[in-house]
Amino acid sequence: MKKVLYNPTKKEYIKYRKENRRCLLVQEIQAVFANLEQEIKDLTKDCVRHFPLFPIGKKCRQGDIYIHRVEDNHPHGGIQESHQLAFGSSRGSRHIADESFIVYKGTTLPGKVAPGTFLGPCITTETGGMIKHPEHGWCEIPAGTYQVTHQTDLKTRQRALD
Repeated sequence: MKKVLYNPTKKEYIKYRKENRRCLLVQEIQAVFANLEQEIKDLTKDCVRHFPLFPIGKKCRQGDIYIHRVEDNHPHGGIQESHQLAFGSSRGSRHIADESFIVYKGTTLPGKVAPGTFLGPCITTETGGMIKHPEHGWCEIPAGTYQVTHQTDLKTRQRALD
């Protein structure tokens, strides 16, 4: 009796050889990972994380940025035109605060954040609002003042990129 293997990618039977078996296993593993990646994208694509309570001192993460709830008198600079919260022009840097926010230049790190962490803008909203991103779940946060920081590798002094 001849041994044969079924190749699900090509939907055909092939003669059994050790090298064919290895090749099929690699293809099966790649297919599993591709399916898993797609499922993760599908789950997070239109996901909104709601934060009905967001006490001062807490933070949430959206990709490579952190949104820290700070006191309403948290120091900040002047108003910025752009509602983009991350530096850059890539798709990964498209963290956008909706129109319910006023965006200010960030000047002061929130408490308990390591010196040297990259500072983003300070944002305020009187009604609550949404932080949107094309690749991450959106964050719906309540009224208040928030300081954005960027994920930072403190050894290399480099900002993590989404």
